[in-house]
Amino acid sequence: DGSQGLVSFDTKGYDLGAYITEVLRIIERNWKNSIPPAARWRGQEGAVFVSMWIVRDQETGAESAMITVDRSWSSGKPAFDQAALLALQISNPLPPLPAFFPYDQLGGQLGFLYNMDPAQVTFPSQR
Repeated sequence: DGSQGLVSFDTKGYDLGAYITEVLRIIERNWKNSIPPAARWRGQEGAVFVSMWIVRDQETGAESAMITVDRSWSSGKPAFDQAALLALQISNPLPPLPAFFPYDQLGGQLGFLYNMDPAQVTFPSQR
């Protein structure tokens, strides 16, 4: 359907590949379910970028992690922005961060691309 993503996480050298793959699968499923019809038509392009943290849920003591959005960059199309942010919101809570990962948070950036080539797009901090 032309929707793709960009991903960058600071794993601090730990092998979090399986965990990140699972998290991205959850977010992608929720995002693809909330993409507005206009984005499914070729010719409607946009990119929403989010700087985020996956944080151990220490408040409740539950074995889960929560996504907190640190900053976002708009696509200029409210429906595209809302679909990306909604996907993050409904993806909470996430599976817990791996027990071997000694940090309480994992920082990253996600780019939600609508009908754009990922090879032609960079994160806002890399511009």
